[in-house]
Order: sequence, then structure tokens, then C-alpha cells
Amino acid sequence: MQIKSQYSTKGRIVELIKNLREIDKAIRNGEDTVDLTEVEWIYPISFLPIVVYANHNNIIIESYEEDYNICNYLDSIFFPVGTTRLSGVHKDYLPITKLACTIRNDILTRYEDRIIAKVPSEFRNPFLYSLKYLTSELEANVREHAKVKDYWIFSQYWNATRTCEIAMCDIGIGYKASYKGTPYEVASHIDAIINALKGKSSKHPKERGAGIPSIVRMFIEGYKGEIIIMSGDTLLYIHEGENIAYRLGMLWQGSFVGLRFVLKGINIYDYL
Repeated sequence: MQIKSQYSTKGRIVELIKNLREIDKAIRNGEDTVDLTEVEWIYPISFLPIVVYANHNNIIIESYEEDYNICNYLDSIFFPVGTTRLSGVHKDYLPITKLACTIRNDILTRYEDRIIAKVPSEFRNPFLYSLKYLTSELEANVREHAKVKDYWIFSQYWNATRTCEIAMCDIGIGYKASYKGTPYEVASHIDAIINALKGKSSKHPKERGAGIPSIVRMFIEGYKGEIIIMSGDTLLYIHEGENIAYRLGMLWQGSFVGLRFVLKGINIYDYL
């Protein structure tokens, strides 16, 4: 694993897809380890999915990084297996964390608190509401639709640029399967993602899933950020005035949502 420092969201998407394909190839070849050389840096949107996918398929990610600071950081975020608890984890770190799908989750609350603690005081109150709306909606989607007992979260905050990345994913049935047997059943994964973006609920034809559309409005229109949604064979990149669909060349079992944005004061009720 060779780590550099240049950042580009589209570059990270290409990197993520290459690494997922490498893990998929290892699975198909019956291998139990993979060396991921296509890693520029450790960003939640490009790093969490490869960790979760490798873990789920019992693939060991090998790292030959020699830089002490990078190795120390990898250890602090519990790479490559993640953690299921925050007690005993240094409070300054936001580790790769696996959480249970429960209505009241103390670990998720403590993770949110760690993110908020890193944010300048002038942004904490408005961002707290945005953050809790984001995590609660995504967690509810997993609990109600994914048919799994747990999900993953990984985030980072860079104070120098006031930039935050938050990524959450599961290895459940994914969007397409969740619409099966409903009036919104679709034949492709991209159409299922579009269903979610339009707020079409897979629970009942008269219900609308407010979560994903409100998240997109809040973080694209409000924070002027970027969102990645991935499920099945498709990854959709959403930015102001730009929606780009990428074919993965493999199947992501479940769903993934990653956001990158710069903190600013917004009223979340303008976007709900």
C-alpha cells in the first residue's frame, strides 16, 4: 500500500473501484490476501468500502507502508478489521466502526460526539442537527430495508480546511432487492438508486422515503458538498449540477453513502 497526499473526489472514486475489483478478483481466484497499491490517502469515501468488502469476504488487506506516522494512524483507526466499541479508543480518533442496527445506539451517539468535538465552536450547533439527521436517516434505512443486523461508519475532519467526510455502509440486500415486489420494482441497480433519490419508499406505495432526498438537498444545496451512493453494480457521484454514474465491474452487496463537504452555517429545516 503506497500512500500519497493529493486529493480529488473523482480520483478517489476511480481508486475505490480499482480496489474493489482487486478484492473481487482475489475472491474469484480463491486467494485470501490482497495488496492494494492504489491508495493515495486514507479517505472514508474510498477506504471504508474496501475494508468492509474485504472483511465480509475474509480477505486480508496487506500493507507494506513504512512511514511511522501513517502506520500509527492505520492502527488508530483499527485498520484493517475495524472496531465494535469506542471505549478504550483514544478520543481524538474516529475509527472504522461496526455498529448494531438498534433504535437507540449509544456507540453511534458517542461517534457523533467525537465528530462534533473536532468542529470549531461556531459551527457545532447547526452542524450537530445536520449530522444527527444524516446518521439517523441512514441508520434507519439499514435497519428497515437492508435486512442485516449491523452497519459501518468511518469519518474524518480536517480543521485546516473545515472539510468533513462521513461514510456509512452495510452489506445487506441493497436498493434493487429492497424494491422487489413493490410498485417501484426496477430491473437495474442505477434505477433503484434513482428511486431512492426520488424518495420512493420500498415499505408502502403511499409512503415517501424523505431521508435520501433530504440528505441530498441538505449537503448538496446547503453545504455545496459531494455525495457518493453505491449499490449493486453502480456508483453514483452527485455534485452541484453534476450526476455521474460509474459501473463497478463487480457487485457491491448492500448500500454505501459517502459525503464530503465544507462546514458552514445552514438551517437544516430549509432542506427537509
